[in-house]
Amino acid sequence: MEHREYQYAAADLLDRHQAALTLEDLPWLLELVESKSWWDTVDCFPKIVGNIVLRSGAKGRREMDRAVKHENFWVRRIAMLHQLGMRGVTDTVRLFKYADQLAPEKEFFIRKAVGWALRDYAWHDWRAVEKYLNGAKERLSGLTYREASKNFAALKKRG
Repeated sequence: MEHREYQYAAADLLDRHQAALTLEDLPWLLELVESKSWWDTVDCFPKIVGNIVLRSGAKGRREMDRAVKHENFWVRRIAMLHQLGMRGVTDTVRLFKYADQLAPEKEFFIRKAVGWALRDYAWHDWRAVEKYLNGAKERLSGLTYREASKNFAALKKRG
């Protein structure tokens, strides 16, 4: 429907009923991302997609490997952000691989997503993120680097 309030309601319903969603639902969910794209509606999808991927194992991870190369940057954003909040179960190989794949992008929302995903994981393991950033600084945009390292001072104090 045309009005954004309907999109917000749909996003809330998807979030509330995400346990019923499976890998078979991923194509139409990503289609929604493409057809009704703006950050405030798209950003409800990483958690939903992430939970589907987590429950789907290797098949779900392969879907994200495809999504990170998708022609639509909002779908690529979902792929980058789908592990938000996963902390100890984060697939760090994929996290850093996706960050490398998306590093050359000029799109603001991708650069911000890469930094956001890295910053989120830093709450779990800031040393791994710092090591990645030290090795990737030349490839990453200034925005990505600033976003990723934003909380380092507080994290280092915590230990």
